[in-house]
Amino acid sequence: MEAHTTSDVLTNERLHELSCPSPGRWLLAVMCDWTIIAAILVVGNRQHALGVLMHEGVHYRITSSRRWNELLSDWLAGYPIFIPTDNYRVFHLKHHRWLDTPRDPERHVFENFPTEFRFPMERLRFFLYLLRDLSGLWPRPLFMLVRLVWGLPEQKRWHLIPIALLHAGVIAVALATGTIHFYLLLWLVPMLTVFQATFRVRYITEHHGIDEAGKERYTREEPDVLRTTRSIRGWMGQTLFGPHGINYHLEHHLYPSVPFFNLPELSRTLEQNSSIRERIRDSYRAAIGECVAPRSAPR
Repeated sequence: MEAHTTSDVLTNERLHELSCPSPGRWLLAVMCDWTIIAAILVVGNRQHALGVLMHEGVHYRITSSRRWNELLSDWLAGYPIFIPTDNYRVFHLKHHRWLDTPRDPERHVFENFPTEFRFPMERLRFFLYLLRDLSGLWPRPLFMLVRLVWGLPEQKRWHLIPIALLHAGVIAVALATGTIHFYLLLWLVPMLTVFQATFRVRYITEHHGIDEAGKERYTREEPDVLRTTRSIRGWMGQTLFGPHGINYHLEHHLYPSVPFFNLPELSRTLEQNSSIRERIRDSYRAAIGECVAPRSAPR
């Protein structure tokens, strides 16, 4: 039987041409891959930042017109990340009013995740949780946020219609232009990975890991902002975890009427008070250090 060869279609000279390495083309390919990875990191981080700007709308700090406040907050910040301003307001204003008491809705997160939000926590466990968030393989914390935004009786389900229309429009354009992979890779993937990890760090450092004189969380009879809230400085940490002034969290809880761009000035004024100054940390590294320890303390 005659052996099959490809010499009739592929000469040695052509094979030699095809086999030549090209460092330039390899570098271009690897740079494209790293660009996509960087884009996912940046987009996920800015999705979290959009949530913070939506939070401004929750407190009616965008414009004096409540109609325009809702429109701007929803369509430019909330709806793109599937969170209506109105629904988040129901949850968040209760958090302000009943901070760290049994009526604080954030208590449900504490109770539904008995190991993830009790501090101090072992450093290794804390960073494993972050890696799990970044993997996108365990979206349960994100689902808990969805329940808080959509599951309370006062929250409005009709917001699902404009959210669906917005994303359907984006998907239709992406399909028509052959770019649906950009929507999946550069919007949904960051939301299921980087957004979760960024939100975890910010959420934890706002109220957790603070010495509470031996009291368990969510057992206070009355809110006590100074004993349960911290603010964090440092431009790098603010960029990564505390955008748009949300790092000035103590100041925000004390004076929620102040918009984000005035919180730094408010903080400089309030820090003249020693009780306020004691709750300000120089960096997110310092704040995380108060939440984690080499070995968890017994409860």
